[in-house]
Amino acid sequence: MSAKPASQHLRELLLHVLPTDGDLMEFVLDHHRAVAQRFTDGQDRVQRTNLLLWHVAGQTVLTQLQAARPVQVAAFESAHGPVVAADFVERLRFARPGWLLRTQAVTFLLGAGVVAGLWLVLNAAGPSPVTPAVSPDLSPSAKRAASAADLALVQQPLSGNVRDCHGRPARDVRIVILGKQVQTRSDSDGQFTLTVLGGVDEAVKLRIQTSPTESHDHWVSLGHQDLTLLTQSCDP
Repeated sequence: MSAKPASQHLRELLLHVLPTDGDLMEFVLDHHRAVAQRFTDGQDRVQRTNLLLWHVAGQTVLTQLQAARPVQVAAFESAHGPVVAADFVERLRFARPGWLLRTQAVTFLLGAGVVAGLWLVLNAAGPSPVTPAVSPDLSPSAKRAASAADLALVQQPLSGNVRDCHGRPARDVRIVILGKQVQTRSDSDGQFTLTVLGGVDEAVKLRIQTSPTESHDHWVSLGHQDLTLLTQSCDP
């Protein structure tokens, strides 16, 4: 039997340690008042748990549960095994400020390592007979342009602003490049900036996610820095 996902294990721990809605509300009020303010009367237990884990790292919630209810947590782990609440990417994201830059740096280094490995393999096998030789007559400016073009194939900028259907800036909206494992959030003015590995004008699917259950996708081209994206359709 395969192991349960870490997020499911953490949800089961929350239900065991905080069995009633009142227990959950008390815990969130004590530790994450800003999240508690997002709770509404119409939300059920699952929706409130989703909000908590959306805004707070799983490892943080686990640590706070261990401090607030150590006996209950120990009893649960004794019966169901240790709870692992965060994977490698989540630890990068929530450990301390600057998670986005570190995640992008790790992604870039991994990509650069793959490119370097391919280059070594190709050169070890000898030069390809169909590869044209670089002309020795290239001017310094032409060589710099060629180098810039090579870099453009590795890392592309992507930036713009996110607005709602009425044209107002949409703040703190999650922006994800699907298939690239790159994401960020819009600032107070709805602005966002990303650096994405890919080719010049490569088409990628960008997801605007306003909540765990609401999202809107856009196809954009890498390299654009003046995008205006809507959080939802403006159709009546």
